[in-house]
Amino acid sequence: MAAHNVPWVESLYFEEILKTKQLSVEEVEMARFYNKNGYLILRNCIEHKLIDETRKELQEDEDLFSYKNPRAVQLWKKKEGVKKIATHPKVLKTLEMLYGREAIPFQTLNFKYGSRQKPHSDSIHFHSLPERFMCGVWVALEDISSQSGPVTYYPESHKLPVFDYQDISPEFRPASSLPGSFYYDQYEPFIQKAMDIHGFSPEKLIIKKGDLLIWSANIVHGGTAIENPDLTRWSQVNHYYFKDCLYYTPQNSNRVSGEYFLREITNIKTNRSTWGNYNGQKVRRKKGSYYKFLISPEASYDFKDVKALFAKAIHKIFK
Repeated sequence: MAAHNVPWVESLYFEEILKTKQLSVEEVEMARFYNKNGYLILRNCIEHKLIDETRKELQEDEDLFSYKNPRAVQLWKKKEGVKKIATHPKVLKTLEMLYGREAIPFQTLNFKYGSRQKPHSDSIHFHSLPERFMCGVWVALEDISSQSGPVTYYPESHKLPVFDYQDISPEFRPASSLPGSFYYDQYEPFIQKAMDIHGFSPEKLIIKKGDLLIWSANIVHGGTAIENPDLTRWSQVNHYYFKDCLYYTPQNSNRVSGEYFLREITNIKTNRSTWGNYNGQKVRRKKGSYYKFLISPEASYDFKDVKALFAKAIHKIFK
């Protein structure tokens, strides 16, 4: 069988691989829909009791959210309900069916109001090697109104190439050294124009409490305008990487020079950290500039080796 180094559900050989999978009729339908559209909606997936407990925890801290700053990051570290939603067995099982690898929840975002974020792909903020082994799960913590600034997403846009700043800027440098407005002035208009030119039409996510949306790494999505500022949009976004990948931040990387801003992530389920690997193969990292790494089996030192050698040198000096 021909190989394609991406998640099987996004492979060029998807139908061929599907025949080898031992899936239920429902799972086959889910995989086919995800392959075609880049997203999946699961109805009544998260128990209302858990949602109510989580909402109560979130509302205990009045200073967490405001209309201007509607989201809070990584609350799983102190809110048990947030952690339980991020590690929900039904969610993990579905993701592992779709991606064929163990899912690693590494980030939570909680919202009280709509984000009003312009269309973008998560693959600009965090991505993986091999590519596309990342996804988001958006959970409704209340019934979502069309006037509360619901999420919008562009079906099938995940089939476009993965774009980073090296595709948009002619500069030989990562985004971290570009003007701070580059994301808003260059990246967002680039993505919006791509949607318009290729005829991708947005859909609004109007779902009920306990429903959720799974979106693939490269699907374009955002938040719509809030028509009624008196309405809340309680929700939780969980981001997942997958086992046997390297994890990096594209905005701070320079793909042209081969320098990647690698991430050491914490698995929310196990509370253990990892730098990952490449399809099960250990990859050595040579320190580059600004916390970036050159990655290669022949790289001079692993980052941990550098620390060990430094400690050994200090010991020699003061022996």
